[in-house]
Amino acid sequence: MKPRSTFALRLLIATTAIAGPAAAQDAGWTGALSVYGWLPTVSGTATLPRSGLSTDLSSDGGDILEALNYAFFANGELRKGSWAVFGDLVATELSSAETRTGPAAARVKGVVDLGLFTLGASWRAYEDARGSIDLLGIGRITHVGLDISATGGGGAGARRSASRDETWFDPLFGLRGRYALTEDWGLRGSASAGGFGIGSEMTWDLYAGVTYAFSERWVGEAGYRFLAIDYQAKRVDLDVDIHGPVIGLTMRF
Repeated sequence: MKPRSTFALRLLIATTAIAGPAAAQDAGWTGALSVYGWLPTVSGTATLPRSGLSTDLSSDGGDILEALNYAFFANGELRKGSWAVFGDLVATELSSAETRTGPAAARVKGVVDLGLFTLGASWRAYEDARGSIDLLGIGRITHVGLDISATGGGGAGARRSASRDETWFDPLFGLRGRYALTEDWGLRGSASAGGFGIGSEMTWDLYAGVTYAFSERWVGEAGYRFLAIDYQAKRVDLDVDIHGPVIGLTMRF
């Protein structure tokens, strides 16, 4: 039986700044900043191949408040005409604990440091009075630090531990779009994929949401995000899916 863990990724209501939709204007610069909360379900594993140690990352929204040591998310976008540049910074430290039963019974604990820095550019391929479609070119640097220890499994009281750090680069390409349902209500979505064996074997980032404009400056948003990373190397293996609802407030300028 696959070991169960109490690993939780407490991104819920972590202060997050994520770029929202910026109105494209040919004259001058525009931009947007948002504050978000995310309540995700997590599945996957983190492994240190050389030591044979691994930890199960599985959790759901009910566990989300248990394992976050810290989290910081910041994102911004600037646009001029059809072109925009954007950046995103994610830094978080997560704790896990699981009890394995059977012949290899052990208590496994892990700490995962995860950092992602994204820098990208977009070009507006289509725009009309109701919406727009942008093409995205993205570069993302991912840093993972793993510290895993296991007590038991090799004799009474036996303890093994190992720590590793790994940093890699992923190119990603994608699309994003927005569509106005009414003067106040709208839809927004984005999809990007990358890695291609250059860094990750594959990575995905998908989002779809509904927006409501309280004014020209302030926009509320609720949606769903899916993030997947599959990275395989001699020092660190990370295979994780993170998905769940998000809610936020955007300030446009």
